[in-house]
Amino acid sequence: MQLPRRINPDPIVDSTVEIRFDSLIDRNAVFGVLYYALRDDFPTVEPLPILQMPEVIRESDPLFAHRPQYRLLNDKYQIQIGSNVLTIGILSAYPGWAVFSSDIQAIYEKLSPLGVIGTIRRLGIRYISFFEGNIFDNLRLQLTVPGYETGGFSTTCRFELPSGLFINTLSLANNTTLQRVNNEKLLTGSIIDIDTSLVGDITDFFDQMPDLIDQAHTAEKKLFYSLLTDSFLVTLNPEY
Repeated sequence: MQLPRRINPDPIVDSTVEIRFDSLIDRNAVFGVLYYALRDDFPTVEPLPILQMPEVIRESDPLFAHRPQYRLLNDKYQIQIGSNVLTIGILSAYPGWAVFSSDIQAIYEKLSPLGVIGTIRRLGIRYISFFEGNIFDNLRLQLTVPGYETGGFSTTCRFELPSGLFINTLSLANNTTLQRVNNEKLLTGSIIDIDTSLVGDITDFFDQMPDLIDQAHTAEKKLFYSLLTDSFLVTLNPEY
């Protein structure tokens, strides 16, 4: 299947790359060291709500084990940092994979020599795309419940789908309300949410990073386009 380079209008409302890692320094020093390397490019710093919780709860509850504690911002991206997690996400319009991946690599290159990030336990790339109307009408996926009418009502479903080294966690929902990152406007419609992850011990992550994030992006993109019917894809003005 030939994959489009882009579609128009672009439905992507959020895109994030996450790494979960073993820290090579004291967990309480991670943010300070990483922030010092990024402060010139990300001048705005915001503490996140999880810091209001007692530290003993944050450390002992698995639900909070990989939650960022601070957010750094510029006009294009946000970086969220915790003692064992770092995410890079878009704040404005999605710039395309060539630009986004190049900027991700530039950020990682600043962090690689700091001696903070050790073995990577999880690499994830997540895309959330928004569509007006009921997306289930335009997917190759068919959901039926014998004896019941499912069209026109709220539907949410989740799948885990393997793709080579990666696992795609696919979530679909219609009749949902979404708020874009850094935007007060609420959107009501449907979403396709794909989180493509590699879980394991990656000991030489920064050497492999360009290839790994590109492979993860390709796995996510193949799944996204495989979901859309041909007739619906045509309406999105694909460019090849």
